Amino acid sequence: MADVEKVDFNYADADKHEFEMAELYSYTEEPDFATNQVCFEEAAKAHGVYGECRSREHMYEVSRECVLLYLELGLYTSLVQLLAMEVENSATALMALRKPAVSITDSKEL
Repeated sequence: MADVEKVDFNYADADKHEFEMAELYSYTEEPDFATNQVCFEEAAKAHGVYGECRSREHMYEVSRECVLLYLELGLYTSLVQLLAMEVENSATALMALRKPAVSITDSKEL
C-alpha cells in the first residue's frame, strides 16, 4: 500500500455554498426539483415550528392549519398513532427512571 501514489484531488469546492447547491440536483433530476420542493415545504409546514409563533393565538392557528393539512393529506390517523406510541414510550421511560437506588450492598461480587 505504501508503493501506491497519492492521488492529487482538489476538495476546494466542498466548502462553497454555490458549488454544493449546484451539485444538489443533476440534470436528470431537475424535473423533479419543483415537486420535491413543494413536498418539502408541506412537510415543514406540517411539522410546525411553534417557537416562531408570535402569541398563543397564533400558535393555535398554526396548529389548526397543521391538523387540517394532515387531514387533507390523509395522514391524521398515522399522526395520532405516532403520538400514542410516544406517550406509551415516555411512560415506559419514566417507569425505568423510578427504579430503586442501587447501593453497594446490592452487589453480589463484593
